[in-house]
Amino acid sequence: MIYLYIACMSVFGALCRYSISLLLHAPMYTIIVNLIGAFALGYCTTYFKHLSCSAHIKTGVTTGFLGSFTTFSALSKDVADLYLAHHYLSLIIYYSISIFGGIICAAIGLKWGDRN
Repeated sequence: MIYLYIACMSVFGALCRYSISLLLHAPMYTIIVNLIGAFALGYCTTYFKHLSCSAHIKTGVTTGFLGSFTTFSALSKDVADLYLAHHYLSLIIYYSISIFGGIICAAIGLKWGDRN
């Protein structure tokens, strides 16, 4: 049954990511969805500790929705594209924002989720 929750929530996560990609172009949309996703995963991780909802729903949201909303594969492709185009400064900036920004957003999410 948990697979059904993950599958259903994955559809919504992927649709949200695709919708953002229509508004912004790569690599900007990739950064945005990954930073939002890092914050949301941090938030949900601590916030769900205070909720009495089922583990299926929690897993559906975190693994399903957020797993399909965020995209490591697009991040990797964007970095490879920048490297192959010899845009080294852009590559360093993009990668730094993605990795360090993701860690910072996750940490903020963990703190905020614990407050509520």
